[in-house]
Amino acid sequence: MKKACIAIFTLTAFARLSAQYVLQEEVLIRKDSIEIIRDNFGVPHVYAPTDEEAVYGLMFAMCEDDFKSMQEALFLSKCRNGEYKGVEGATTDYIVQFLRIPETVRANYDSAFSPKFKRILKAACMSVNRYAELHPEEILLKKVFPLNEYDYAAGYILGGCFMSAIQETLPKMFEDKLPPLNVSELPTGSNGIAVHQSKTVDGYNYLDINSHQPLEGPYSWYECHVESREGLHMMGAALIGAVTPNIGTNGNIGWTHTINYNDYYDVYKLTMHPTKKDYYKFNGEWIKLEKNKVKLKVKIKGLGKLSVGKDAYWSVYGPVVKVKSGTYAMRGLPYQTLGSAEQWYHMCKAQNFHEFYDVLKMQQIPCLNIAYADKFDTIFFISNGLYPADRDPRYNWKSVLPGDTSLTLWDLKNVIPIEEIPQHVNPGCGYLYTVNQSPFLTTRTDCNLNPADYNPTGGWQTRHFNRSVRLEDLMDTVKIFDWETFKRIKYDKVMVDTVPFILLVEKFYQIDTVKNADLAESVRILQASSRSGEMNDTTTALFLLAFMNISKEIKYDVEFKLHSVDLPIETYEKCLRKAKKHLLKHYGTLYPPLGKLQRLRRGKIDLPLFGLPDVMTPMYSEYEKDGTITPRGGECYVMLLKIAEKGIHMETIQVFGQSNKPNSKHYTDQMEMFTNNQTKTMTFDKAEILKTAESNTHPQ
Repeated sequence: MKKACIAIFTLTAFARLSAQYVLQEEVLIRKDSIEIIRDNFGVPHVYAPTDEEAVYGLMFAMCEDDFKSMQEALFLSKCRNGEYKGVEGATTDYIVQFLRIPETVRANYDSAFSPKFKRILKAACMSVNRYAELHPEEILLKKVFPLNEYDYAAGYILGGCFMSAIQETLPKMFEDKLPPLNVSELPTGSNGIAVHQSKTVDGYNYLDINSHQPLEGPYSWYECHVESREGLHMMGAALIGAVTPNIGTNGNIGWTHTINYNDYYDVYKLTMHPTKKDYYKFNGEWIKLEKNKVKLKVKIKGLGKLSVGKDAYWSVYGPVVKVKSGTYAMRGLPYQTLGSAEQWYHMCKAQNFHEFYDVLKMQQIPCLNIAYADKFDTIFFISNGLYPADRDPRYNWKSVLPGDTSLTLWDLKNVIPIEEIPQHVNPGCGYLYTVNQSPFLTTRTDCNLNPADYNPTGGWQTRHFNRSVRLEDLMDTVKIFDWETFKRIKYDKVMVDTVPFILLVEKFYQIDTVKNADLAESVRILQASSRSGEMNDTTTALFLLAFMNISKEIKYDVEFKLHSVDLPIETYEKCLRKAKKHLLKHYGTLYPPLGKLQRLRRGKIDLPLFGLPDVMTPMYSEYEKDGTITPRGGECYVMLLKIAEKGIHMETIQVFGQSNKPNSKHYTDQMEMFTNNQTKTMTFDKAEILKTAESNTHPQ
């Protein structure tokens, strides 16, 4: 009875807050006019008269499937992660406030969004709040709701920071004493391949939409289809909590994103006053650092929640960190850019390349490559991002900069215009690809862009990844593509052996097998390994474990160049010996099939899994106590698209299933298909969707 009273009180309180919220914002949501049709895989197809109502329905469906991850994303933007995850979570709470993201949102919200999009954000908040109101038993932390539009905007900013690799810059400033999010929760690369209809047997443009993300939790993908009578019409995937899909197709155009490792953040060493505390020199004058006290709540086992205060500093450049080697400042645009959510909304509504390109001129998505194809005659790539236009070319912007002069203080409002960013429209060879490599290595060699044609201070990435070298080999051998060839290339699983990313493994071959006789067979296995991520390959398990072990000993910079290629041979011996010991202990052989070692698990389902780091179907796994390894990130959502004026064909797959709720039949129903590289066919045709639909409901 007591629990019932508490639930009634909670619902009543939420009802009051929700009513005030709707009345104040005057956003009309006619719930009975919103349809959420779930197909036989549980994917929601949301139909509504207005964009606001369509977004309301999408967010309600997202909550029905994964309210837990939605809340975990919310904890990040509301700085409540320390209460949920303890010290690890408090780290991200500090970073959000260290970057002054809440202040940026409050100061710029009114001017950052159009009136229409403000109503859309309100509708999203109303929907999530309504779900929380109806399901108080699913709420993970007290007093988190109601959600407001500031929380939403802050979430997009934080996502942009991590997508632009702020986690590569912050550890340098904090000397690894304040790590960012766990690496398993961060983006791990992505694939985008576009083939022009002039290179395909059937006259379609082909597009591989395949962004690699964490498999679960915040920043994981949610498959959806949303449609309004105002022109919002999009099928694809949204990051958990996003108000529209971030990748996919609207039937006329399609696109995907990949991470680009260009130079988005600059670090400065400040000259501090010898006697005056917190004063730094700038243009010959001494200026005092701004100082704020960041308040954190941290869950400590056995002690409950403790309140902790930590200082945060700010300079003319931006946030400041004090460490033993000096005082450093950082400057970047991603943590100060607010409008990415609205830009994605307008990208969803663009009907052709010219409209899409005009939307890109908003320049509110602070990073991310784009691979694009439409139903007309265009494929397109751009190394999209916000790059300062007035960096002084006399300085090395990839190094630590002097923090005492306005010569290194670039203008936050002066960015390189979209037309001057590296980009390709319909390259002569008929195809392009982006797999996190340099924007100057995205197609056949004779068709590639020339770095000399672009601003030298843009900080453009210059190197290959394993996947781009592999694609260079695979794509150049095809004179004309058919659908099966395109899919075969997308699902390739071979790790090449010719690029700097894995040069470190070659040192395994230099191990003295006379001195280390116990490693002789192991070295031979590595030398003979096919480096294939196929589940039945028996030569790869030892290589993968040795690679995982040595990777933990290496530090990379923002372009993944090795910092420690000169690790002593003893380190390689140790890592290989550890891999050998692990396999013999748990499998009794050095030749187990990869799929026996690497497993995909959820609920009661336990399946063999393909994939290696940085192959076309990558998996980034961690050790488990039972001797297996399981992925935390990598291949997870795939859309394969054929698009032309004569029609559209869409195939998709998700790593687990549509729902993150263990009692749902869609919790695991795509896993077997996923491990076998199978896909399901999707359609925009409502009549066809209804033929196999399992439900047709309205938000409550």
